[in-house]
Amino acid sequence: MRHLQLVTKARSAAVKLRAAAVEARAAAVEARAAAVEARAAAVEARAAAVEARAAAVEARAAAVEARAAAVEARAAAAATRLALVVSRPTVEVSRLTLVVAMVEAWTDLLIVSVMLGVCSILGLPWFVAATVLSISHVNSLKVESECSAPGEQPKFLGIREQRVTGFMIFMLMGCSVFMTSVLKFIPMPVLYGVFLYMGVSSLKGIQFFDRIKLFGMPAKHQPDLIYLRYVPLWKVHVFTLVQLSCLVLLWVIKASAAAVVFPMMVLALVFVRKLLDFFFTKRELSWLDDLIPESKKKKEDDKKKKAQEKLVLAGDEDRALKMAFEASNRLALPVKTLTGKSYRIGVVTQEPEEEPEPGESGLC
Repeated sequence: MRHLQLVTKARSAAVKLRAAAVEARAAAVEARAAAVEARAAAVEARAAAVEARAAAVEARAAAVEARAAAVEARAAAAATRLALVVSRPTVEVSRLTLVVAMVEAWTDLLIVSVMLGVCSILGLPWFVAATVLSISHVNSLKVESECSAPGEQPKFLGIREQRVTGFMIFMLMGCSVFMTSVLKFIPMPVLYGVFLYMGVSSLKGIQFFDRIKLFGMPAKHQPDLIYLRYVPLWKVHVFTLVQLSCLVLLWVIKASAAAVVFPMMVLALVFVRKLLDFFFTKRELSWLDDLIPESKKKKEDDKKKKAQEKLVLAGDEDRALKMAFEASNRLALPVKTLTGKSYRIGVVTQEPEEEPEPGESGLC
């Protein structure tokens, strides 16, 4: 009996030992499961850190691109300003030479007008004012660019500064007194042809003649005229037809037996101009019929457009800088002390430190 009791006790002890071993194994399995969960959490944290770093890199790249775009815009604006500064002396010299040539032409006319008074007092023959000749001579000395694009007007580049042609012209005019025996063989149609050529060549730049040419000109070949920017084309044609009708009417009256009333018809044009106020607006008439030369108005309009483009460009730069600042990782926190003064502190967020590998922590 004792032997059986001892065997039973031994067996119960073995069962208890086996149960303890099973519990130890279950605890080990739970520990391993906890370690696996810790590793999974570490992997997830590392993935989240990588995503945060990627987002930070993308934000920095966007900020760098925005800053680069702003720098490029500033460089383009600086290049434009430099080109304007470099080209300004050349333009000023060209304008000065043109003014000198025009002063010379008007000086000739002034001398002729003074000599007309002197010749009238002394009973001498009058001089003939070479108005068309002087204007044609000044226009022939201009240097303009060769435009290739349709509708592009040639740009004024300068003037041929010389004194030979003016001297030769008036010297030949003086020598013509001694060449009457030869000049009488020149046919009158040739002389009229020369006058016709000078008259037609002087039509260039007259707004009325330019508007007449618009009737047979396609839209893509039309020049960049200032009134075409603000007035519809059909209204420009109507205004031109009114002017052309008045010109033809005056010509018919002058060539007929009713030429006596020609001054009254010229006065009637004032009332015709007043009637146009009922068909055109004041803004349209200011572009079509104004005392200010078209070239000057066009330059002022171009200056206004360039100023607006610069403002738009400056606004784009400010917007790009604002986007770059918003994309950066800086926070502006206003802090007020007890004295009432405000301060602005720039807080820069630091990148998260790399976490150790799960294996490096000693977990198996």
